[in-house]
Amino acid sequence: MIVKDYEVKASRVIDGDTFASNLVEFEVMGVRVSFPEVHFRLLGVDTPEKKDKGYKEATNYTKKLIEGKTVRIEAAGKDVFDRVLCTVYVEGQEKSLNQLLLDNKFAVVYKK
Repeated sequence: MIVKDYEVKASRVIDGDTFASNLVEFEVMGVRVSFPEVHFRLLGVDTPEKKDKGYKEATNYTKKLIEGKTVRIEAAGKDVFDRVLCTVYVEGQEKSLNQLLLDNKFAVVYKK
């Protein structure tokens, strides 16, 4: 598996383990590439869905840490919904967002 590092602005949090970036831009071999909106899914974690207990808490925790901020991601591919699977790093945090969600009991390990 090839992992690539990018910086993206988390424009909106969809739920505890998914967020969107309005404009993703990066350079590949001297060529500027951009996409209008990209959805990102945190790799290896699963937070409660809208109908489940803990949904608001997990979503609000993720919002507090990343919404409106530029974050560093390690992209590891895409899922069946065409979301970029990634590990997210927030400035000022020693651990990834993925690990923080697990440590704070907002998520469980996703095993699929």
